[in-house]
Amino acid sequence: MNIDTTNTLNGPWGIGFAGGPDPELFIADAINGRVIMVPLNGGDASDLNFTGLLADPILGEPRGLVITEAALFITDGAKNRIIRTTGPDENDGIDVVVTSTIGDIGDTVTVELKLDNQDSTYVGGFQASVKVQDLSRACILEVENTNQVPDFTVSFVQTDSVAHFIIFSASGDSIAPNPADSLSCFATIKILIQGPTEGGAATRGDFVDLDVFNVQAGNPQGEPLNAGDHDGRVFIGIRCDTNFDGQINILDIISLIRNIVNNTLPDGNTTGFVVSNAADSDDDLNVADAIAIVNKILGVLQQSVGKQVPTGPVAINLSEPITLANGQQAIPVRFDGQSLIAGAQATFTFDPKSMKVGTPFLPGNLAGIFIDSRIEAGTLRVLIHGITPETRVPVDQSPVLLIPITLLHDGRVGLTLTEAVLADWRAQIVPVQYGMVTQTLTRGADVPGTFSLAIARPNPFNPSTTIAYEVPQPAHMTLVVYNLLGQEVVRLVDQVQQSGRYTATWNAVNTQGHTVASGVYMYRITSSTGYAQSQRMTLLK
Repeated sequence: MNIDTTNTLNGPWGIGFAGGPDPELFIADAINGRVIMVPLNGGDASDLNFTGLLADPILGEPRGLVITEAALFITDGAKNRIIRTTGPDENDGIDVVVTSTIGDIGDTVTVELKLDNQDSTYVGGFQASVKVQDLSRACILEVENTNQVPDFTVSFVQTDSVAHFIIFSASGDSIAPNPADSLSCFATIKILIQGPTEGGAATRGDFVDLDVFNVQAGNPQGEPLNAGDHDGRVFIGIRCDTNFDGQINILDIISLIRNIVNNTLPDGNTTGFVVSNAADSDDDLNVADAIAIVNKILGVLQQSVGKQVPTGPVAINLSEPITLANGQQAIPVRFDGQSLIAGAQATFTFDPKSMKVGTPFLPGNLAGIFIDSRIEAGTLRVLIHGITPETRVPVDQSPVLLIPITLLHDGRVGLTLTEAVLADWRAQIVPVQYGMVTQTLTRGADVPGTFSLAIARPNPFNPSTTIAYEVPQPAHMTLVVYNLLGQEVVRLVDQVQQSGRYTATWNAVNTQGHTVASGVYMYRITSSTGYAQSQRMTLLK
């Protein structure tokens, strides 16, 4: 097939293919100094036009082509350069952006007019208009020239609903491409969020659209460029005020947590999302935002805390099932790492026809930690967090969460951790390292064969440790902690228990509830059948 019917190829060097509904073939025609695009679904071949994309748009000797979803890369051998253009599925051009912001009723807020130019285009000037869509909720108070690009002039005309802008260089200078995180700002627009007026008033939870229109742009040679727009919004509310009552208090924490565990979070470009994104560290709503609201209420300012990177990932594991005092099985969830965790959320899945999952709960040693959860259609969502900056979730392999399980028939069934989010007290996300994420249980065949007493975990420990033991048949069990003089410190277990696997947690206090001193302690288990065994553990402070 002759794909170039109007011109003769001269030294075709490289080819590239772009798929999709309208596939295209790109040919580097080296000697002719051009790149040809051939539509494979029909249509005429054409030369790519680099005018306005490059300071030097004339190709020397194009050779290699690499095509990605984001860009087309061309090696230009004669001019010793690599050219990056926008991808074949995108339009070459620029975007004029008006930013978004949040403010309460009666506030004056500021948005910025920026140029988003990431596709190798050099811009000689552009024009745009910004309109406030709903004057009953907001109006333009003032426009200020904040341009910092040398040799460019900003001219504007302002009313209460529209601001018209022209940005140009009389000397023929150009605006170079910029990365996404450093857009050029040319003007700021101050907007009043209306209080009560004859035409109405803004309401918390509402928003006002800021539309960008009449966008045109040209390169330094006065040739037109493809130009688009990116609208903004003024969100009406107070960050952290998730229930829109004008106050930040415990009700906002409860509101956000219920939305997380119920999976009823607001959509991204809404006021509900913006006010709930209190941590402002990512594009998700999670436990970090709940901790940020706690910090806000307590007066722990994020800027005083500083953006410090967590010390390392925390591993999450589902441990082997244990048997609770009531004879029911439970799956422990354990954390292991160095970072200080202030909160966590997790999602688990299971087969509701094979397994009944009870309400998860915290071990007795987790003082000051709150938990909320929801079970629905084979999914369990859990969120735990502290209420003070000093509260910590253990990362020492001791159980953080216990999930009661009832098997509905004989056979093997499993509980699987599908997602976890951890945050530290600065409301920053802590990396998660997934370990054992599925724990399998078997009914009718998973009874311990003998009595046994495990080594305490962790050991040495501070402030608490967990002791696991196995009971092969119903018996009266006692588990007692002694000091090195043989004196009883505390009795952890003293009751009849059914066959199963159990754990007991000691938080380094005696029978009277007083904290004990550092040192070596013995723990001893006995049963009414005559079994007895002892182990040592060390408390370090």
